[in-house]
Amino acid sequence: MVEICAHRGESWTHLENTLPAVAAALEAGVATIEIDVRITADGVPIVLHDATTARIWGRPSAVRDQTMAQVAELRCGGDRIPRLSEVLDLVAGTGVRLLVDVPDPAIAQGAHAVVAAHPGRGQVAWCGDTLAMFVVRGLDADASIYLATEGVDEHDLRELVGRLRPDHLNSDGSELTPSDLRRCHDLGLAQSVWTIDDPAAMALLVDLGVDSITTNRIDLLAAVVAAGPPRAIPADLARARDVALDLAGFALRRSRAGARRVETKSGAADLVTDVDRAVETRVREILTSAFPTHRVVGEEAGVSGPDSAWSWHCDPVDGTTNFAAGLAFSSFSLCLVHEGRPVVGVVVDHGTGQVVDAVAGGGVRIDGLPVERPETPLSGGVVLTELHGNRWWPGLDRFYDACVAADATLRIMGSGTLSLTQVALGRAAACAISEFHAIDHGAALLACLEAGCRIRTAPLERGAARDVTGEAMPLGAPVVVGRSEALAALGGPTP
Repeated sequence: MVEICAHRGESWTHLENTLPAVAAALEAGVATIEIDVRITADGVPIVLHDATTARIWGRPSAVRDQTMAQVAELRCGGDRIPRLSEVLDLVAGTGVRLLVDVPDPAIAQGAHAVVAAHPGRGQVAWCGDTLAMFVVRGLDADASIYLATEGVDEHDLRELVGRLRPDHLNSDGSELTPSDLRRCHDLGLAQSVWTIDDPAAMALLVDLGVDSITTNRIDLLAAVVAAGPPRAIPADLARARDVALDLAGFALRRSRAGARRVETKSGAADLVTDVDRAVETRVREILTSAFPTHRVVGEEAGVSGPDSAWSWHCDPVDGTTNFAAGLAFSSFSLCLVHEGRPVVGVVVDHGTGQVVDAVAGGGVRIDGLPVERPETPLSGGVVLTELHGNRWWPGLDRFYDACVAADATLRIMGSGTLSLTQVALGRAAACAISEFHAIDHGAALLACLEAGCRIRTAPLERGAARDVTGEAMPLGAPVVVGRSEALAALGGPTP
C-alpha cells in the first residue's frame, strides 16, 4: 500500500513546518513527515522552507543573517519557528519517518550534526539537493536517502544511484511515467513522488503503483487510498468526462471573479450576468471543437450544432439571482445526453469549489473521490426544494406539511441543480423540483441515479407517479428525489 508523506507536517490545517503541524501529522497516522531545514547566523538548524522569514513570519531578512534569538521572537497566530532538535524530540519513538529536506551542502552538514546526536536519528531520512546528499552519505554510510530525479538523465541517474546508494527515488508526481516507475523498481528502489493535492492525480499514482506520495492533503490522500480502485468508466464516455471536467474547472475559475455586469431577461426577477454568457460561450467553443457531431443546448444562447443523438446541456450559472447578489449557493451544470438518456454530468458548487461528476455505469464522484450510497435519515434531516422561478409552486404547502410531520426541515436554497446534488451526496434526505429541465437538472439527476437514489415524478399526485430510471429524463415534470422511505413519507406513491 502506498505510504502517505505529510508535506511540512499537516500543512493543510496547520501552519507549515511548525510543531503543531508535525503533531497533527503524527496523530493522522502518516508513514513519513517531510520538513525543511535552514541554519541561523549562529549555526542553529531550524525548521523552515524559505531562505527568508518574509512569507509567513513577516520579517524580510535572510535566515543566515539572523541569530536563533532573533528567529525565536517571530510569531504567526501564536506559532513559532521550531529548532530541528524540537521536531526530533516530537517524532522520536513514534516509528514515523522524518524526511529532512536540505537545500545545500552546508545546511546538510549542520543538520546532520544535530540528527547524529539525537536518540531519534534512526527515524531520519534525507532528501533535497544532490550535493547535499553526498555530504550526508559521507557523514553516514547507513543514511536513508531520497535521490531527486528532476533534470537527471538516464546515464547520470544510474551513476548517482551507484555512488549515493539511495533507497528512494524522489520525483515530481505530475511528470512521472510508467517507464520511470519501472526503471525505479528495476533498480531495486522505492518511488516517492511530490507534491500531489489533486484526488484524480492521487488515484492515478496509487493505481500506477508508486510507493510514497507527498501531499499537503493527507486527509484526502487517505480517503483516496481507502476508496481503492475507481469504478471503470465506459471507454466511449471517458473522453467526454475529461472534457466536461476541464470545462468545470474553467467555469469555477471564471465564477470566482464574481459578476461584473447584471442584466434582466424576461423580467426583473430573471437575471443574467456576464459570467453566464462568458462561461456558456467558452463551453460552446470547446464542445463544438471536441465533438463536432454533437448538438449543444445552453441556457443563454439556445441550440446549436447538427441534429444528433448526442447533445450537451449547459446551465452556466444555476441560481443566477444568488450569484449576482454574492450569495454562495449557485452552480455550473453540464450534461451529455444520448438518445434522451443522461450519460455524463458535472456540477460545480461555486460556494465550496467542489466538483461533482457522474458517468452512467461509472458512479458518482466529488472532487475525484467516489461517493458512497448515502443513507440520510428523513427525521431530523434536511429536505430541499426550489421555487418555480420566483413563485410558489402548486402543492408546496402540502409538501411543507409532510416535512413537518416527518420531523424534517424544509429549505429553499436557490439552485435546483445544487439542491438535487445534495441528495446524491447524502447531505439532504430528499429534494423536490417543480419542473425538470435537462439544462438545469440533467447532470444532478445522473448523479442521483448513480448514487442509488430513487427518483419519482409527480411527487404529490397519488396514482400518477412513475420511477425515473435514467433511460429517459422526465422533461417538464415535477420530481422528488430520495430513498423510498422518504418519498413515501413526503407524499409520493411507491409501488
